[in-house]
Amino acid sequence: MSRDSLIILLFFAFFPATHCEEYTKIMEPTSRYAGLKYLGELDENGLPHGKGKLFGLCDVDKHEHLAHCNFVHGHCQGYVEIHDLSSKVSYIGYMQGENVRHGYGKYIDPKDGTYEGNWANDRKSGFGINTDKHGNQYIGEHKDNHPHGNGKIIYKDSTTYYGDWVDGLKEGNGILVFANGDYYIGEFKSDKPEGIGGTISMNTGKRIFGEFKDFRVSGLAIESNTTQNTVRIGEYKNDTIHGLLVERAGDGKLRMMGQLNGFSKSGVILDINTDGTGYIGEVKNAKPHGRGILTKPGGLELIGNFENGVFINP
Repeated sequence: MSRDSLIILLFFAFFPATHCEEYTKIMEPTSRYAGLKYLGELDENGLPHGKGKLFGLCDVDKHEHLAHCNFVHGHCQGYVEIHDLSSKVSYIGYMQGENVRHGYGKYIDPKDGTYEGNWANDRKSGFGINTDKHGNQYIGEHKDNHPHGNGKIIYKDSTTYYGDWVDGLKEGNGILVFANGDYYIGEFKSDKPEGIGGTISMNTGKRIFGEFKDFRVSGLAIESNTTQNTVRIGEYKNDTIHGLLVERAGDGKLRMMGQLNGFSKSGVILDINTDGTGYIGEVKNAKPHGRGILTKPGGLELIGNFENGVFINP
């Protein structure tokens, strides 16, 4: 038996002779599959119907395609394998209706990324893993193609967020861990830390718990610093002290109490330094200015008027 005769015999063994005329066809120009070759069963209108294979160069997009599908009147349904060999875009999974991704499937696009998980009506919906073209990976729940619900994202630089999402944005409660080990735990709004939360800096030992806005401490907060061995309670604005402040040393002794505007002390303040000197009185631009008392080691006291940090008179 010749090789060609064997091929023909195998062909008829897999495809009954009663449908021979339906098995090979070049799709009509009016079809979405125009120019592709089709191997499989057809319906009464000449559309793919049943298990079949589409392959070749498409007249519509000028791309080379390969598809293994269960066709229903020209549409892929059930488990499918669809490949655009020119763009390297692929979908392997389940479809329903008119070529609509629905159920579990994997989508690969070299220019966009990869998604593997659940689909509903041709959109990412439910649990899935999405890796974008930059290497950022999201693992969690989706809705209408966006992270929605509970999920974890690992950015290319190893920064990680785990928590709540709404329409693709961090929204609700979560944990944000940076590549250097620093992290924020608390509330998020519009993709940024905002609300009640806390931060820990691994390098400086600074810990802050309080109110945040746009990832900056703004409002009442408690700050502890293990390096400086201090604890502060005060009002903040854009990450700096702005308002009333009470600072204590690690042993509980009062270090400072008064009004700060950034790093500039103003108003009436109590300030005790680590070298034993202390001041209580009026200050301006972080210097004694007005009536005050300056104490020094050994009990020496200066009581009177100060101007720009200089003692003027009793």
